[in-house]
Amino acid sequence: MLTVSIKQTPLASYALMVNNVAIIRSVVIKNDGDTDYHNIRLKIVFDPEFADTIVEHIDSLPAHEHHRRLDIKPSINTSFVCNLTEKITVKTTVQVLSSSDEVLAETKGEMELLDYCQYWGNNFMSQYVAAFVTP
Repeated sequence: MLTVSIKQTPLASYALMVNNVAIIRSVVIKNDGDTDYHNIRLKIVFDPEFADTIVEHIDSLPAHEHHRRLDIKPSINTSFVCNLTEKITVKTTVQVLSSSDEVLAETKGEMELLDYCQYWGNNFMSQYVAAFVTP
């Protein structure tokens, strides 16, 4: 049996993304079953599509093992992010797919995407306050 989990930042902004902050901290695929999986794919989709879909091929995942992917930095649609006039909620869907596109495991998450001029406050990554200031 496969399970997938995601850890992501609770919010994202243009300032954080251009400073190379990973908005997805980790994705872990666990194989708790007795079956080995071969030629599977990890797929991460954002709705709305403020970033490109991420697809990663995984050659094999043996029984009772896990696959961990850290610090995922998707390719951002800067035009979309810069044209936001208010914050929005982004739904993140993470799927593990078989070679025949069957969904083997899935999880969903949410994050707030702030508009270009919105500051997130000192309670979240205060070390990036200088990144928010633009000339």
